[in-house]
Amino acid sequence: MNLKNLTRKFADSLGYLIVHKSTIGINLENDLGRLTADDPILTVFDVGGNFGQSAVRFAHAFPDADVYTFEPVPHLFSALCVNTSKFRKIKGFNLGFGDKRETAMIGLALNPGANSLHIAKDSANTCKIELDTLDAFVQENNVARIDLLKIDVEGHEIPVIHGALASLEGKHIRYIYVECVFSPDPDEPHTSFHEIHEILDSLGFSFITCYTESFKLGSGCSMVNALFGARGQLPEKTSGKFHNMV
Repeated sequence: MNLKNLTRKFADSLGYLIVHKSTIGINLENDLGRLTADDPILTVFDVGGNFGQSAVRFAHAFPDADVYTFEPVPHLFSALCVNTSKFRKIKGFNLGFGDKRETAMIGLALNPGANSLHIAKDSANTCKIELDTLDAFVQENNVARIDLLKIDVEGHEIPVIHGALASLEGKHIRYIYVECVFSPDPDEPHTSFHEIHEILDSLGFSFITCYTESFKLGSGCSMVNALFGARGQLPEKTSGKFHNMV
């Protein structure tokens, strides 16, 4: 038995599966690195910043990128500022996005990652937050292009997309990484993949792959983070086994 097979057998005995790094849908950073090898990611928008964990992840993955992170809940934003303070290219904003500029009420869940404008049944409290449109923000802050737009806003994804229509139609956004669900559960405030796909497809975006996050056995609700790319800006080919279909 050769070393490769021995390694796989050992990993299997520990409950791990070794896959080739060119297999898509396993690691977002690896996939984007290959897709953008000739045109690197230089601007990231992290919509739904929470404690800053995604902003830090993107800062590590794309060290040359400016990472704009947006968290509308004041106490979470304070934590985000502390957690991202060592990263000079992370810029934090106490702000959320939607389809219009307004003040809104958000439900504060027991798990802060589940805070939602679609107030969930386990919301322990509420607070006022400020919302703007992504289009207005990029215009006022002179952001010419967003290479990666991450959206994780617990069911408010569609209004965020509607508030970015000018940027999307103008081809100023290259890749979108968005939380959604297959087989939606009415008790969970999450957006359907099929609804997001329909809108983004009409705007010239192709679904590339998804990264499984969780599965609810009782209802069959599967939560994923889906990756979309602007069709006119996708590379013709990439390294490794990421081949176009023929």
